[in-house]
Amino acid sequence: MILYSVTVSLPESREDEWLQWQRAEHIPEVMDTGYFSKHSLHKLLEPIMEVGFVTYNVLYTTDSLDSLNRYREEAGPRLQQKHIDRFGEEIFAIRSVMQIC
Repeated sequence: MILYSVTVSLPESREDEWLQWQRAEHIPEVMDTGYFSKHSLHKLLEPIMEVGFVTYNVLYTTDSLDSLNRYREEAGPRLQQKHIDRFGEEIFAIRSVMQIC
C-alpha cells in the first residue's frame, strides 16, 4: 500500500475556510477520481512551524505507485490548480510518498 501525504501550512485566519473547503469539496473530489481507497485528515499540533500559521496533513491511501502516478498525471494538476486559484500563494503544500511496510 502507498500513502500520498499532502502537508499544508496556512494562516490561522484562513483555517476555518480552508478546512470547510477540504471537507466539503477538495477531499471528495480527490476521492472521486477513484485512485485512492481511503483518506484521513490530521492537524499538526507539534512542532509549530511558524507563528500565526496552522499545519494540516491529508493522507491518501492507494494500492500502487502506478495508481498514484496516474492520479498525478491525470487529475492531480487540475485539483492542485483549483487549490491555488482559491487560496493563492499564502498556503504552502508539501507532497510526499510513503510505502506501508
